Amino acid sequence: MTAQALLTTNAAPAHERVGYWGDLVQRSFGRLRSRTYGDERFHGEIRRFQLGELRLSRLEASRHAVERTTGAAGASDPGDLKMVVQRRGCSVFEQGERLREPGLDIEAIAGALQCSKHALHKAFEDRGDTLHRSLWHSRLELARRQIEDPREAARSITSILLGAGFSSAAHFSLLFRQRYGASPREWRARAAAVRSAT
Repeated sequence: MTAQALLTTNAAPAHERVGYWGDLVQRSFGRLRSRTYGDERFHGEIRRFQLGELRLSRLEASRHAVERTTGAAGASDPGDLKMVVQRRGCSVFEQGERLREPGLDIEAIAGALQCSKHALHKAFEDRGDTLHRSLWHSRLELARRQIEDPREAARSITSILLGAGFSSAAHFSLLFRQRYGASPREWRARAAAVRSAT
């Protein structure tokens, strides 16, 4: 195995590291966007290795989220298979496009993963959660991000909730208010007010 490259945020000034990290992730792994959680001391590095035809990457970073985008392809995007092996820390992997399917439930997930429903329940129980609650929270988070996104301002709340996998506006509004303490419309108005104030 031969070392190919080390990409790190260490060379960037502290105030530029988050943006620099986003660029490194996108160039290294394709259509991915990285979001951080306001960590002012963000650190990240990607070590790349070549093993014959196989390209390996070892990623170490402060806490962040990575989302697949529909934008331009990156260096590894054309037909590459990406496999993640977690060595330390904890993470949650979500398939955003599947979240949008109203029929996505425990039976569908167990079938896709070729495992029992009991195994899925146990995996979430070990995290102190349930699959059902995690699925609704993930859908709510997807909808919340779109509701506050200025690029989605012309889109109706109904369109957003349907696109996030909800089939009932009343159920969505109830869950949204319970989770975020405001209606979806109030949340959108607050986000717009914050943007215009900055």
